[in-house]
Amino acid sequence: MIEMENFTRQADGSDRKELDIAIGGMTCASCVNSIEGGMKKVEGIYNASVTLTTGRGRFVFNPKLITPEKIAEEVEDMGFDASVIGEHQTYSMERTEESADLMISGMTCSSCVHTIESAVAELPGLLSVSVALSLSKGHFKFDPNKTNIRKIKEAIEDLGFEVTLPSKVNFDHQKEHREAIRKWLHSFLWSLIFGVPCMTIMMVFMSRHSRKIHDEDLIPGLSLENLLLFLTSTPVLIFGGRLFFIQAYKALKHRAANMDVLIALATSISYAYSLAMVIIAMSLRLKSPMVFFDTPPMLLMFISLGRWLEHKAKSKTSEALAKLRSYQAVEAILCEMDKNGLITSEQSIEIEMVQRSDILKVLPGAKIPVDGIVVSGLSSVDEALITGEAMPVPKHPGDVVIGGSINQTGVLILRATHVGQDTALAQIARLVEEAQTNKAPIQKYADKIAGYFVPMIISVSMITVIAWIIVGYVNPKAIDDSMMADHGTFMGTKSPVVTHHPMTQADRIHAAMMGVHNTSTNEDPHTKHPSGTLMESMDEKIFEFAFRCALSVLAIACPCALGLATPTAVMVGTGIGALNGILIKGGEPLEIVETIKTIVFDKTGTLTKGKPQMTKVCLFVDHSLCSIGKLLALVGTAEGSSEHPIAVAITSFVKDTLEIETFATCSEFIAAVGYGLTCKVSGIEPLIDRYEEKDRLKISIASPDMTLSGVVVERLPLLENRSRGPSPVDSPAQAPQVYTVLVGNRDWMRQNGMDVSEDVDQKMMEQERKGHTAVLVAIDGVVTGMLAVADAVKPEARLAVYTLQKMGLDVFMLTGDNRRTAEAIAAEVR
Repeated sequence: MIEMENFTRQADGSDRKELDIAIGGMTCASCVNSIEGGMKKVEGIYNASVTLTTGRGRFVFNPKLITPEKIAEEVEDMGFDASVIGEHQTYSMERTEESADLMISGMTCSSCVHTIESAVAELPGLLSVSVALSLSKGHFKFDPNKTNIRKIKEAIEDLGFEVTLPSKVNFDHQKEHREAIRKWLHSFLWSLIFGVPCMTIMMVFMSRHSRKIHDEDLIPGLSLENLLLFLTSTPVLIFGGRLFFIQAYKALKHRAANMDVLIALATSISYAYSLAMVIIAMSLRLKSPMVFFDTPPMLLMFISLGRWLEHKAKSKTSEALAKLRSYQAVEAILCEMDKNGLITSEQSIEIEMVQRSDILKVLPGAKIPVDGIVVSGLSSVDEALITGEAMPVPKHPGDVVIGGSINQTGVLILRATHVGQDTALAQIARLVEEAQTNKAPIQKYADKIAGYFVPMIISVSMITVIAWIIVGYVNPKAIDDSMMADHGTFMGTKSPVVTHHPMTQADRIHAAMMGVHNTSTNEDPHTKHPSGTLMESMDEKIFEFAFRCALSVLAIACPCALGLATPTAVMVGTGIGALNGILIKGGEPLEIVETIKTIVFDKTGTLTKGKPQMTKVCLFVDHSLCSIGKLLALVGTAEGSSEHPIAVAITSFVKDTLEIETFATCSEFIAAVGYGLTCKVSGIEPLIDRYEEKDRLKISIASPDMTLSGVVVERLPLLENRSRGPSPVDSPAQAPQVYTVLVGNRDWMRQNGMDVSEDVDQKMMEQERKGHTAVLVAIDGVVTGMLAVADAVKPEARLAVYTLQKMGLDVFMLTGDNRRTAEAIAAEVR
């Protein structure tokens, strides 16, 4: 009965977990196939998905049959580096079992273990407990609906032991990429330092050969050209090719073949062949042969450069996930409340210890730790990372808040509703991660082909040798024509000194050993026949040409484009998309994007710049009462004490216009969420004087409208001179004057006894119909001006929408903003 129950649980997936492992040493799609194929054969592993571009593998396994450490060992046994990143339960809406580990210090003997296990076992909802004295570690399984890890921790601490969470293994992808970049850069530099001279030497001597200039050998069998090529290619093969040979050895050790095997074969065979030919020529005192010492430097230099650039590109692909994870808070303030809703105690806890229904306190400027509902408090929250909206969202009791968003103004008390992997931020990060890990259908097909690619190339290379040997003996002229047409004098001079029939290879070796050229003379063949080489006879030319063609097949055959093109495109696309607020669910959506007929754009940050900017300034009083400079100085100083995005836009505009770095003095500052602010401002005289001295503003009756820093300034003296109005600019003052400044919406003005006339209200409605946010400015009890702020449309947005519509696509805009703003932006880009 127990066995059947276990089988049922395994079948429905309740015992399945997912494990993420960082895998190093993969170079092509053949490595991916090797790991996936091998790991799927391991008992306890249900599925394996490895991505080359991320250097990560995701394994679905049964923790009762195999451990994460064992899975990593299996990967390492296949010749790759493996590090466990983390494991997690496969997501289920009705989880009744969770597990956690705790580090326990202070245990001295087995009785301590028994004490802890006995005490914790009494907790409701605890399913199993296992404490290891040697590891100072405890493993706990529990029902999250009845208990949580914090209660387990507190129960152990009550026994007198110290309990901490295990140190997090935060795998640094950037560090891994930096290390790979460093290795391949060193490999490229070694190849470059010796490869460039090697290629230069090759081209110089080829040029001399084309002009029929041939140098005497330094010693019989060794020419200056071959000596220099040998000296420059050897360091490249040893130091520049070390990484390729290591990876090739690991692949062959596990009966796999990848691109490194091809590179190692091409470079080592060409080098070994060349070295052997030179040694034979020297030992037999023949003329130095034409060899392939130049092949390893050229091949390794260009491929190591490609690997270096490839890893630099890969390093940028994990930036999106790193940035998303950086939004997560690391600590939370846990509160205890009495029956009357009053806070009785507070303590700072790690974010991993937060549980559902916990009461948390969020201070101004702090990140909201988890998803929750506001219990008490008023504030505005920056939710741009989730919604993309640049304007903060006012929060009141009962409103939902999102973990990772930033609390701006007031203190919030909230009840946690989603924690850990259930938060919106964690699910977004996981969505991006899965999009980069999962393979597109075309990528799966490419990886499958790449698995057979390397053996196929080796087979084609062998067929090439055999085919050209057959062609050479059937039609020798084809070899001569190919060598002369493709390589010119690559095989050496063609001007013969003797007219008799060329000797065979066996005859020449025998003659060289006997010190004679043929049976009728005792002349030294090296002296009498400077053109004689190991490659002079027709059969040797055939074998040499066939061998060179086979090397070319090995050298140019590279599965990188096949195995890297699709995953790299997916990685870059999903990564850049996430950074710009576009969540792509993987390669398959990218693959089917050509079939779409409708495109839906997000407004903020996509069609618009995502940052509020000043669009208009209106002055409602006569210039004699308040100049534009004075209005800007007062409102800039008032808004300088606020962190609201509208305030940031206003202060930035004022600083640019008045050309100042600091504002005047602001006191008695009060901000009301969703309404505005009030304060006392003094000491603006230097700002106004400096502004007017530079004569930056020309007031003209004929032209009341003007532009400042690209913002339209409109003078509309709608209000008559009032005794309560602002003091005239030109009135002398014995001491710095103090102004009472209010900035906010209509309701804020009316709450403070300000009269908002119909004309002023009409001006505000004009801006609001355009989707702009209009705020009023009151100075000393009089509504003096209006400022309009808006998230401006990107210059290229209209062209993009027009182009897509011309392609026959239906274009829609999606926004969390109000309908009036949405319609205004839509009309602007339509």
